[in-house]
Parts: sequence; structure tokens; C-alpha cells
Amino acid sequence: MNILFLGTSGVHHALIAANIYLKKPVADFNSIPDFANVALEASGFPIYVGEDEEGNQVYCLGAGSDVEMAKKSIKDLRTVLGRSANDLVVKPVSVKGEKLFVLLNRIPAPLGGRLWHKLIPALILKSQLKSIYQDIR
Repeated sequence: MNILFLGTSGVHHALIAANIYLKKPVADFNSIPDFANVALEASGFPIYVGEDEEGNQVYCLGAGSDVEMAKKSIKDLRTVLGRSANDLVVKPVSVKGEKLFVLLNRIPAPLGGRLWHKLIPALILKSQLKSIYQDIR
């Protein structure tokens, strides 16, 4: 089975949720591989995070500002392809201020984007960890 954590940004809260699910340390966001990697986010591909103890492959994906529509589209595509809910589980992750991440991801690196891609989301997410833990249950 594949598990997909879906958020407005795949390299911020969805990535943290996937790491929490895999029981990886998340206290220092900068130590999480690919945290705030906007170039990876821009690829549009799901980001492989790891495998859980049951052999499920865990991914995260950024859906932009309409996570619910993306979730519905993925589920509909799963149905069209003849796959069951046991093949792909989609877990949306939501935090307060998440729509700001979409805007921050558009700041180019030469204009200080790398700093803003990490700094502001990290500040917001530190206060939202409890909410992320609740979303992964």
C-alpha cells in the first residue's frame, strides 16, 4: 500500500506529517531531508519519504491552495485506474497559515527565497505540531 500525505505544500507540513508517521525525529525541521526544498516541490511529483514497519511506502505531495479538490481528484483517478483504497491512502494535512506557504514558495532564491521558504514556515509549524499529530491519526 502507498500512503500519501497531502498539504498545500509537500515540503513543509505534509513532509513533517510523513516523518511523524514514520516515527522519524522532527524537532529540528532543518534536519529533515528536503524540508523547504522548493525546487523539489516545483517538480509536481510526490516525494518519497520512506517505508513504514508494515512495508507501506510513504509519500508527501503539495496540492497548492485547494487540498480538498486535489484529494478528490486523486481518489477519482484511483477509481478510474481500478485501484482500491487499500492501494493508495490519501491523508490531508492542514495547519493554520498554510496558504501563506504557497505564496512564499513563489519567492525566487535570488530575492532571499531560500530564507523565507524555511524561516516563516518553521515558525508557523512549530506552533502547529499538535495539529499535525492529530491529522496523521
